[in-house]
Amino acid sequence: MADPITNNKTQPSTETLPQEGPKVEILAIEEEDIHPLLKHAKLLRLRSFTGRFVGGLGLGVKSLSFLLKNPNLWSAAIIPAAINIFLFVLTTTLLFYYHASILEQVWARPEAWYYIILWWIVRILIIPIFIILSYFFTLIVGTIIAAPFLTTLSEKTESIFVGHKVKGPTDMASNIRGAITAIIYVSVYLLFMIPIFSLNIIPFVGSVLATVLGGLLSSFVIGLEYTDYVFDRRGYSTGKKFKSVLSDKPLCGGFGLGTSFLLWIPMVNFLTMPIAVIGGTAIAIAIDEVERPEIIDDEGESEVE
Repeated sequence: MADPITNNKTQPSTETLPQEGPKVEILAIEEEDIHPLLKHAKLLRLRSFTGRFVGGLGLGVKSLSFLLKNPNLWSAAIIPAAINIFLFVLTTTLLFYYHASILEQVWARPEAWYYIILWWIVRILIIPIFIILSYFFTLIVGTIIAAPFLTTLSEKTESIFVGHKVKGPTDMASNIRGAITAIIYVSVYLLFMIPIFSLNIIPFVGSVLATVLGGLLSSFVIGLEYTDYVFDRRGYSTGKKFKSVLSDKPLCGGFGLGTSFLLWIPMVNFLTMPIAVIGGTAIAIAIDEVERPEIIDDEGESEVE
């Protein structure tokens, strides 16, 4: 029907009404009577891809605050912190002194002067790359050595989150399964890191690609390893653990990357493994309990005590 004033046909409204699904989910989580850090992790899962990644980056800082405000966790964090320091100093020292020998295994020192120049450029470039890799190595391999203490810390952390004592299985079979799982994670990490490291033989571009791809892989493995304690208590299979972390790659990857950054901060780097356990415990509970809706919203920031 023509409009009598404009003589234009009235068009149906194309305005889209706002989707309320995520907001309802946010309100439901905010009303839950749970610890603020766990609530924060649950709310992060309702954000956009970028929001989850950025939130994961900052989760380590919130986990540090949680650790400092809960002295009853300190006894469980002391030994992992000591292992953290030892591994970081050891790997950094070894990689610094043997970086040339490692490079020669991939690219033998050439004879021609112009190739020697390129070889030295690559040698200089891999030094900071090795330092970065030593951070990731400390967090990934450290979980095998410090596994019993990190398991206890995760149990105590979850107990604070849920308000009652949490205790996982302590039988020998469970300990063996945990060790095998940790070895699988490290094996997968090394399996992919070897070809990634080989990219360093390509000057400039190869070094950049190796740094980026190595960082992404390491971030994912860190997210996988430090959520494992909760998933293990829930009886998850190794395949289901992988699938659960992959279900929220930006949050788990951002958490892994952000946690590794803490190793650059003096004094804080001593506590990186305990911090990673606390953050990983919160994320794992959030993944286990909250199904991320199809529609994502960036709202839902919460204050963490």
